[in-house]
Amino acid sequence: MPRSVGITISAIIVILGSAFTLLGGAMMVFSSAFLSKANPASAVPLNLASIVVIDSVLLSGFGGRGLASGIGLIYLKRWARISTLIFAGFLVCISLPAAAVIALIPLPNAYDPNLPSNFMSVMRIGMSVFYGMFAALGAFWLYFFNTRSAKAQFQPRQPVPESAAGDLFLARDRSA
Repeated sequence: MPRSVGITISAIIVILGSAFTLLGGAMMVFSSAFLSKANPASAVPLNLASIVVIDSVLLSGFGGRGLASGIGLIYLKRWARISTLIFAGFLVCISLPAAAVIALIPLPNAYDPNLPSNFMSVMRIGMSVFYGMFAALGAFWLYFFNTRSAKAQFQPRQPVPESAAGDLFLARDRSA
């Protein structure tokens, strides 16, 4: 049974998102090297470098898990489907409330005269749409990977029987 287009596109999205997550973790490690050279008079907490390193390790772990899941989706591994479902649930549970909170809480006024007067409204709408898209993606994955056709693609396949007599023996056995 060939892999569906939805699974392939989902795998590509998971792999690209995981690659960006790994890149973010690497950028945090790179930036933590500059934190040690920061101006001592600035209001940087003393343990910020260790917080950044711990955060980058977490990002790397999530990115690695996502990368493995994306590759597992390409090879139709059952664990990759379950991993994607768990991640989709987290995505909905985190992104949907974040979109609602950003849409409802008052944002501080920007008093910079160089900014347009509607800057904060545009930021509010943009951030709500951003989180809303992640919530929609998670909801779609929860639906899609629980459909009967998607589940069937992740079922283990029976091995094709082979014999010492070759295909002629198997062909004759099937026709009988």
